[in-house]
Amino acid sequence: MPDFTYNYYDGFAPGVRLYNKTALPKAFLYSVRPRYAIKSKQLIGNVSLSYVHRLEEQNLYYIRYGFAGEYSNYAPDLSYTSFTPYVQFRFRDKNDFRNNKNKYINLRYVSIHREDDPNNIYNTENRPNYNVFDIKYGYTNPNLKNHVTWFTDFQLSEDFGKLSVNFEYRKLTENNRNFNLRFFAGTFLYNKTYETSNYFSFALDRPTDYLFDYNYLGRSEESGLLSQELVIAEGGFKSKLETPFANQWITTLNGGTTIWKYLEAYADLGFVKNHGSEPKFVYDTGFRLNLITDYFELYFPVYSNLGWEITQSQYSEKIRFIVTLSPKTLLGLFKRRWY
Repeated sequence: MPDFTYNYYDGFAPGVRLYNKTALPKAFLYSVRPRYAIKSKQLIGNVSLSYVHRLEEQNLYYIRYGFAGEYSNYAPDLSYTSFTPYVQFRFRDKNDFRNNKNKYINLRYVSIHREDDPNNIYNTENRPNYNVFDIKYGYTNPNLKNHVTWFTDFQLSEDFGKLSVNFEYRKLTENNRNFNLRFFAGTFLYNKTYETSNYFSFALDRPTDYLFDYNYLGRSEESGLLSQELVIAEGGFKSKLETPFANQWITTLNGGTTIWKYLEAYADLGFVKNHGSEPKFVYDTGFRLNLITDYFELYFPVYSNLGWEITQSQYSEKIRFIVTLSPKTLLGLFKRRWY
């Protein structure tokens, strides 16, 4: 079937998807997505192979063994390749198969090979390649009225060890008022890179995405429109504050509520701790235009550690946005239980 993707470095990349997934489940699945990037003039794409073992009449109902690989560009004329073998375990309520509650354990080994940047602008630090072992245990119960998810994440690498926890709660009332709350805390067990780079640090507002999990339009951009792209992960802040990273530990709380229809108010607060300095209290507030949750959102900062941002010059550069162009992610919108 036809397939496409887009990012700032590759441009529009049309291609095809070759796969064997059908309406009836299969044990072995493959997906190959070759694409031609018009801007970078390269053949890019990804591949995934997996085998699913389905179990009957018990809590552990699904075991998936797989491998994923990808080749693309992470900066202008700089490519990366990722290799990820993984195993997934899923647990359910065996007394109610229609229940959305689900627990899972993901184990993966992420191997990243980046083309070295001779000017060292994009955090290669003469060590563009690295490997990370990641274990994640989580719980999901995604419903329209009450949405609850949480997970703990443990990462080990030669240069760092990290432990974090993430909790999210959303509630939609009968008068169509939305409340959302998110808590994140993370700490380094050890960090050998804090003196030279923040590439593996916890981010307050814009994760570096060293595992290449997020579909950034321009992941390495530090100025311009694409640098304002927002991913609600790690700190989850919307304002760009003077302490954007934490190389020791971080804890944040994000909240918001509906004011009128698609207009919401948000507030974030937390602490960031870096080596050689005291913990710093950070906060921001503003308005969120929530047109389609997780798919198209705009954030307008009002007040933060920087003062009244709404009255400051070049305010348009402070506005943050979430835009989803991935066909797979967009299709997920129609798979939600109550849509």
